[in-house]
Amino acid sequence: MTDPTALPNLPGFGAAPAGGQPEEAPAPLRDRVLEAVTALGLQPEVDQDGDISFTVQDQQMFVRPSDDDAEIVRVFGQWRLSEPVPEGRLERLEVCNEVNAAFNCIKTALADDTLLVTSEHMLPRGADLQSLFQVAIPLVMHAVGLWHQRAMGDEAFAAMQSAADAQTQGQPGPAAPEPGASFGLNGAER
Repeated sequence: MTDPTALPNLPGFGAAPAGGQPEEAPAPLRDRVLEAVTALGLQPEVDQDGDISFTVQDQQMFVRPSDDDAEIVRVFGQWRLSEPVPEGRLERLEVCNEVNAAFNCIKTALADDTLLVTSEHMLPRGADLQSLFQVAIPLVMHAVGLWHQRAMGDEAFAAMQSAADAQTQGQPGPAAPEPGASFGLNGAER
């Protein structure tokens, strides 16, 4: 009987197929992630948790490469929630559920007053990490925007964006925080 908890032996994942020429061992996953993020014009740093951090559209993002033989990367960000996002935990969780149902590769979750948005990927041998990140990073950012839009409602979200756009362009307008600042994104208190 086979072990029902074992991962399947999928072609392109895990060990090289038997009978073939031994492949040259790739560089460690963390090094390849750093190289791919740098190639996107971002400035990655390794934080105290071993995550690779970088800034995209003034938002702190992270990539967590696995330390296992199974190469998995998690692209994620954390956003502190505050006004004008509704305070009700059930309402926030319902929005997480809506976003999770809308995307195949995105997961949203709450930890106290922090929104976590992740995109996790199991890598086949020879995966093009730069192309993966060109898709995964904007996808996470889009999911964050969608989460806030659904939580606040279309009208409140549009009003906040319009006020922020006016401030960014130096036009007088209603005093409103710039996009993300009103949410305390990434723990930034403004």
